[in-house]
Amino acid sequence: MRLFKRHVSARSLTAFVAENLLIFGSITAVARMHGPVDEPAAALWKIALVVALCQVSLYYNDFYDLNLIDSNRELAIRLLQATGAASIVLGMVYFALPSLDLGNGVFVSSLVLVLVGIFAWRLMFNQLARARRLRQPVLIVGTGPSAKIVARQILAHRDVNYHLIGFIDNDPARIGESVVNP
Repeated sequence: MRLFKRHVSARSLTAFVAENLLIFGSITAVARMHGPVDEPAAALWKIALVVALCQVSLYYNDFYDLNLIDSNRELAIRLLQATGAASIVLGMVYFALPSLDLGNGVFVSSLVLVLVGIFAWRLMFNQLARARRLRQPVLIVGTGPSAKIVARQILAHRDVNYHLIGFIDNDPARIGESVVNP
């Protein structure tokens, strides 16, 4: 799928939407635990600002490039970097515009919930996305240059969840030959 002239996989979009809801829900829950909300509409806009800043920070830390993040360690590092950057920017926003503050301790409390929630969610999401039964098998007809390009693209984009089975060629002498060695 194309979004803003850029390829976005269904997996990346699913991760983005789920993490958006997770951040929003975490901040809303913590804000309600800290006390009653005076103006729900104003609180909604304040929470939306925090969610937007967190999402921009996650995006610029390549959190949604599922080809880059292939280990839990990398996931944790990128998540900590993103939340740290979002905290710094949000601190500057709160310093410049104190009226946007959600309340005493709301962001810090929700930050812990967001970190744990997103890390647990992404671990579960990655485990589910790598499940063998969800892989789409691909058999390429031909062994020419175009077939090799397609095969390399499939191997390079792990977030698409295709599994390259092999190639079919009408030359029986090529059986067993490695066309593209992953």
